Amino acid sequence: MTTLTGKMIKVATGEYDLETIRAIDIDGADIERINDDISQCQTLERLTLSNNCLRNVRVLATLPSLRRLDLSHNRIFDIGGLEALVNLEYLDLRGNMVSDVGVFANMAGMAALRQLWMGSGGANSPHPGGPDKNPCCEHPSYFAIVRQHLPNVEMLDGEDLRLRQFCGDALLDDLQPDPEAAAPLPHERWFEASQADEFVSRTGEPVEIIQEGEEELDAIQDAVKDTNFALVRAERLLAQR
Repeated sequence: MTTLTGKMIKVATGEYDLETIRAIDIDGADIERINDDISQCQTLERLTLSNNCLRNVRVLATLPSLRRLDLSHNRIFDIGGLEALVNLEYLDLRGNMVSDVGVFANMAGMAALRQLWMGSGGANSPHPGGPDKNPCCEHPSYFAIVRQHLPNVEMLDGEDLRLRQFCGDALLDDLQPDPEAAAPLPHERWFEASQADEFVSRTGEPVEIIQEGEEELDAIQDAVKDTNFALVRAERLLAQR
């Protein structure tokens, strides 16, 4: 079992004093555990430990200056402790084993977080829809839960949430009911009574033709009401996303 120690950090960074180190990048070193030496790195701002074998990262809670943290492709199932990193702006946890969407509620105090990666299924992903994803990404309300507890996140799994919000707002604008369409159509008889009598006497056609026309007009008005009701429902559904 490989443990990340203070000595290993010094060798990897070429620095002597742990207290002054600002960046650590140790990728693919089969690290399974981080010992308490890392807590001495109080000025550390960037930490990359991707493609290792980590399962628990609670010790990282002792690094208040961290702004960028890459723990992608490990074996992490418990991210408890990361909520203490209130200055963190970028967090990459792709390719791990986090299954509980409840962890995002614990992260609600991470107001500085702008980019969060829990999975990536887009065209640019090295593993579209595959090993990049944590199990929690499969939860039907994953997106809504993240947005609820981390409203300041601008990029989630490679998707620009600001653009998504803009497109959603534009779609809602298009779905707004048209007040003119909602207004009842003018309901006028095709013929006055005297005209109807004259029409029947001249053509011999039954007055039922006029009645049928009025019934068709009523049906059109009902269809307009149904359409506006459907638009209102669509607006509410989009608002819940």
